[in-house]
Amino acid sequence: DVALGEAWMVLGQAQSAQYNSAQATEAFTKALVYFEQQILPKKMAEVYYYLGKNNLSANQLVEAEKT
Repeated sequence: DVALGEAWMVLGQAQSAQYNSAQATEAFTKALVYFEQQILPKKMAEVYYYLGKNNLSANQLVEAEKT
């Protein structure tokens, strides 16, 4: 469901803003599952953007490079 994907993405953004990198990554990963199931490339790209941004802010440069 797209709404669940959106909810996980918002949760990931909130966790990232609070510098909870691991929880943010988990939420973004769950959001990706929903968007992949619905075949929504723009939403998937948005999640990958936030995953990369989260990894950069956590100074996880190798992970950021992968996203």
